[in-house]
Amino acid sequence: MSRLTALAMGAATALFLAAPGAIAPAAAAEMFFAIGGPTPPPAPPTIVQPAMPHPDMVWREGHYNWHDGHYVWMKGEWVMPPYHAANWTPGHWVLRDGRNIWIEGHWEG
Repeated sequence: MSRLTALAMGAATALFLAAPGAIAPAAAAEMFFAIGGPTPPPAPPTIVQPAMPHPDMVWREGHYNWHDGHYVWMKGEWVMPPYHAANWTPGHWVLRDGRNIWIEGHWEG
């Protein structure tokens, strides 16, 4: 395990353990991240979004995950919001300290 990965996992664990006591449940948000490769992921493929199966559903876009030394495309999907006023904020890749890091999408509102 690289030093950066160990530090990231330690920070995530500390935040996970501290958050329940520091954040009111109504304001809590789950945030996930993943360490990617040394190069950015490829451009997303052109996808034909399938028809919405139910009028209240939200499209959660596909994205690349880093797995076994290469990027793997994860398909998008229609999902039901967890509560009425929930808005989906898409995930995104950021470059930090020479590594690409995936910040998972999350619900807000």
